[in-house]
Amino acid sequence: MPTSRPGPRIVFLGTPEPAVRVLEAVLAAGFPVSLVVTRPDRPRGRGLDTSASPVKCAALSAGLPVFEPEDVNSDASVERVRAEAPDLLLIVAYGRILKKGLRAVPRLLPLNVHFSLLPEYRGAAPVARAIADGKTITGVTLQRIVRKLDAGPVLAAEEVPIGPDETAAELADRLAAVGAELTVRTLDRLGRGETGETPQDESRATLAPMLSKEEGEVDWSRSAHALHCHVRAMDPWPGARSVYRSAARGDAVEVLLLRSRPGPPGDRAGPPPGTVLRADAEGLLVQTGDGGLLVTELKPAGKRALTAREFVNGYRAASGDILSR
Repeated sequence: MPTSRPGPRIVFLGTPEPAVRVLEAVLAAGFPVSLVVTRPDRPRGRGLDTSASPVKCAALSAGLPVFEPEDVNSDASVERVRAEAPDLLLIVAYGRILKKGLRAVPRLLPLNVHFSLLPEYRGAAPVARAIADGKTITGVTLQRIVRKLDAGPVLAAEEVPIGPDETAAELADRLAAVGAELTVRTLDRLGRGETGETPQDESRATLAPMLSKEEGEVDWSRSAHALHCHVRAMDPWPGARSVYRSAARGDAVEVLLLRSRPGPPGDRAGPPPGTVLRADAEGLLVQTGDGGLLVTELKPAGKRALTAREFVNGYRAASGDILSR
């Protein structure tokens, strides 16, 4: 580990991969992290083997002590964190709301790294919701945690453009990199005693609740642009799901749509939404409620991801086939 430099004594709380980017940047910058708090090991994957969170793996690799409470707000958990005498709680996608007792522990503040431009998209799924809504700009905000979810005053923020074909997974990775740099700069400020905060504008607040599995289902009556946003937003979870039905054979297979782009304008008086207009190496051009959506990569249930060429050849896809719920 790098030699620690003067700065706030930190207890870090985080769980998924984006949080690792921030933790590693903070450590590389030499800020003192005395404890890492993460969610307990959980069954993951198809075999449901128990595995550690990405943050736990990173912390152990860095030689940091790890605390994995079932209830981070319990009296015992609060006392464990208090024993570190932290100046700062640094939270990145930890996965639990911090109650008053824990928020009051640090000498300076509990600081949350949130992947949106607050007050927009408060909640658990800001990246996916921004893409699903067709936004072209999002960002990263560092804000003081208060009782109301993601409503605390802002210490720092940075805009990030959203690529026209960027998935939620890809955007989350970029936002984590931006968030890591912004966090290091903000910790430098705090180390110099600069603690300026800006209240959020409540009139502009929007919510980004956690995604449900049901939200992955593709509604082909929507426009091609909206569906392209949907495909991108549902990656990596819950996935944009549809059922592919062969008109010639009558068989069906559930598929995840992985890559797409809006195709040429469709004929609203044409075939019903979900009808395959063309199936070739370029992709599956599917009629939507407004325009055609060109699906270029998809994954049949239980199979690997396939290019359009592979799917057309393997499943003998043809015009007239149907994609439906």
